[in-house]
Amino acid sequence: MSGLARLLVARGAVVSGSDAVESRQLAQLRALGVPVTVGRDPAGFDPGGLDGVDLVVVAPAVPAEDPELAEARRRELRILTRSAALAGLMQGHRGVAVAGSHGKTTVAMMLTAALQACGEDPTFAVGGDPGEAGSQTHAGSSDLMIVEADEDGGAFWQLQPHGAVLTGAADEHLDFYRTVPALRASFATFLHRVEPDGFLVACVDDEAAWSLATEAARQAARATEAAGAGLGAGTGGAGRSGGRGPWLTGYGFGPSADLRIVAAEVSTAGTSAEIIAHGVRLGRMSLRVPGRHHLLDAAAALATGLALGAPADGLLAGLASFAGVRRRFEPLGSAAGVRVVDDYANHPDRVTAAISTARALASGGRVVVAFQPHLYSRTALLAERLGEALRSADSVVVMDVYGAAQAPEPGAGGARVALAARGGQAEVGYEPSWSAVPGQLMDRARPGDVVLTLGAGDVTQIGPELLRLLTARAASHRG
Repeated sequence: MSGLARLLVARGAVVSGSDAVESRQLAQLRALGVPVTVGRDPAGFDPGGLDGVDLVVVAPAVPAEDPELAEARRRELRILTRSAALAGLMQGHRGVAVAGSHGKTTVAMMLTAALQACGEDPTFAVGGDPGEAGSQTHAGSSDLMIVEADEDGGAFWQLQPHGAVLTGAADEHLDFYRTVPALRASFATFLHRVEPDGFLVACVDDEAAWSLATEAARQAARATEAAGAGLGAGTGGAGRSGGRGPWLTGYGFGPSADLRIVAAEVSTAGTSAEIIAHGVRLGRMSLRVPGRHHLLDAAAALATGLALGAPADGLLAGLASFAGVRRRFEPLGSAAGVRVVDDYANHPDRVTAAISTARALASGGRVVVAFQPHLYSRTALLAERLGEALRSADSVVVMDVYGAAQAPEPGAGGARVALAARGGQAEVGYEPSWSAVPGQLMDRARPGDVVLTLGAGDVTQIGPELLRLLTARAASHRG
C-alpha cells in the first residue's frame, strides 16, 4: 500500500492514508508530504478525514467493519482494492506481471535491474523489501511497468498485463482456495488475462506451472483463430502456440526448456551457470546471490527481458549487478565463526531450498535453523510438509506460530511442526518463548556452522540478537 501511494504521488495525486500501527514506511510517506494517521480505535475516528476525497483504496487486511471504510461507503465514495488500483495504473503501459507461489519479488526486481542495465527506466511495484536493490516502487519514464501479481484471494484477476511470468503453482493459500484444483483454476484465470499479442514465461521444472501456461497459450490461440485472426502455426514450447496466442517460453534446468540452465556452480560468492537459448549458448549468467533457486529466478527475468526485446548482453550484465532482496537468503553477519542468514521462507519448498543453499555455504559445517510457522490456517494445512522439509537441517528450533491477525487454532501450533520434523537427521526442539530462541541457537551453533532464521514473521529479529550474544560470548572467552 505504501508503494501504491508513492506511485499515485508521482502521478500528481493528492494522497492521504491511515494504518493500524506506526512503521518505517509511514515515516517515508510523511517525508513525501503524505499525511497518515495511526490507530483503529472507532472512538477516535475522524470522518472529516474523508472530506474532499474522490477515491478510497483498501488493503486486503482491512476488515469490512472498519469505521473509515464504513464512512466511505456511507458517502458513496469510489472504493477500489489495491489490485484494482494497480491495474488502473498499468493502463497505457506494457505491463509485466510476475506471478507464482515463490520468487515473485526477486524475479520482479531482477527483471527491473536487468532492464535498467539495458537503458530502460521501467515503472515497478513489488511487495517485498528490495533492500540494496532500491525502493519498492518507482515511477519510470518508459512505457514498461513491472508488478508482482499476488494470487492470495484472487487479487491478480484484476490485472490485464502484456506479459506474464509464472514461477510455480505450489499449494499455497489453501485457507482461501480450499482445494488445489481451485487454486490452479485461479492461476488459469490470471494467465488468460494476458493480452492476445503478449507473452508468457513459465518454469518447465514446475509441472503444474508449465501445464497451466501451455494450456493458457493453447486456449488463447484457439480463441483468436475462431475470431479469424490466426497468424500461422507453431506448437512448440517456444514461439506462438498456434495462431495469435501469447508467446510461451519455458525456462529451467530441464532438457525441454527453451531457456535452459546448465553447468551450474554455487559458492559462497554467488551462483553462476551457462544459459542455452533454443539450443544456442547465450552466455554465462553470474549472480551475486547464492542458491540454485536464484538461478531459476534469474532465468525467468532473462527470458522475460528477451521477450520484451532487450539485448542478452545487457540483461546478463544487469543480473550480475543485482545485490539481492531483503530477507531472501540475506547474510546478517558472522560472529565466533558462525554465519547468520535470514530468509522469508515459509512454504515447504522454500524451506528446503534455503536449507540446501545453506548446506553449500557451510562447506562442511552444520546447518542450524530457527523456524517460525506463519499463520495458523497455513500451519494447519502444511505442518507435516514443513516438518519434513526441516529434517534436512542438522539442528532445528521450531518457534510458535506468527499468527498476524488470526486467532489460534487447536492443533495448528509450532509443536505440531516440531513433531513432524523429528525422525530425520535433525536435532529438533520446540521453543514457544520468542526471547529464549537466540540463546538456544547460541548453545547449538559451533564455529563453521550456518544459522538460518526462517519465516515470514518477526523471526527476522532473532538473527541480530544471536549475533550480539555470539559476539559477547567470544569477547568473554578472550577476556
